[in-house]
Amino acid sequence: MGILLRPLYIGPTGPTGTTGPTGTTGPTGTTGPTGVTGTTGPTGPTGVTGTTGPTGPTGVTGTTGPTGPTGVTGTTGPTGPTGTTGPTGVTGTTGPTGTTGPTGVTGTTGPTGPTGTTGPTGPTGTTGAAGPTGPMPTGQIMLLAESGYPSTSNGCSLPFKREYATNDEDMFVLAFDKDADEFAQWKVPLPADYDGGTMTGIVAWTAEGGGGGETVAWNIQGRSYADDEAIDQAWGDTVEVSDTWIADGDVHISATSAAITLAGTPAGGEMAMFRIWRDVSDDDLGCDADLLWARLTFTRS
Repeated sequence: MGILLRPLYIGPTGPTGTTGPTGTTGPTGTTGPTGVTGTTGPTGPTGVTGTTGPTGPTGVTGTTGPTGPTGVTGTTGPTGPTGTTGPTGVTGTTGPTGTTGPTGVTGTTGPTGPTGTTGPTGPTGTTGAAGPTGPMPTGQIMLLAESGYPSTSNGCSLPFKREYATNDEDMFVLAFDKDADEFAQWKVPLPADYDGGTMTGIVAWTAEGGGGGETVAWNIQGRSYADDEAIDQAWGDTVEVSDTWIADGDVHISATSAAITLAGTPAGGEMAMFRIWRDVSDDDLGCDADLLWARLTFTRS
């Protein structure tokens, strides 16, 4: 229980006397129990806030705890039915296209400006490599029996005409004997476009009295003469071509010979001498071999 204090009547204050000395303070008595707290009076106005002190350092962030498990997702509910589409409105008719207006008059073309100067020509590129040379065209020289003549030494017959009586065909031949080597010659101006190279030869002949399997060996050689060259000089190398008897009175045409090299310095426009002879030591035809013609093929320049 609290101490009740009796109110005192205070009379008029007399003059204050002199304060005596303070006596010794006695010991403090025991504090009694706290009385009941009265009602809180109204809060007075808040005083001015003082300045904020400096912020202290941020403490270390603690470790993040483990993430809890994700909950199960619920099922999606069914989609409701789609409503019906409303009817499409009618498209209106297209109006007619208007007429095109007339084209205006084209203005006159302005004068052409002057042509600028031509720039310098670039360097010419290098010429490509030449392609291979194609085969040269060939020419031919014909040595007919009627234009040949027997050599003075060991010559064949003179050209003579043989008649093939059934149809009255006459043919000149040069007859070469079966028992000895015989020769015939031709004098020929070489074509101007002859390139001076080798030639090849073919001999056509016939016979009267040959036998099966018998052969005749024809040999060809020649020489070319330039201006102011001596005529009496050696022949070129001999090239032989052999042919087999087929039948009496038939034309026989030999195979093409190997290359024939003319002696001298052959060139187009020179004079040439050709000689054809039968080498009986290399054949066994048992009768005269009658030469009809020979054809020499050369390349042109």
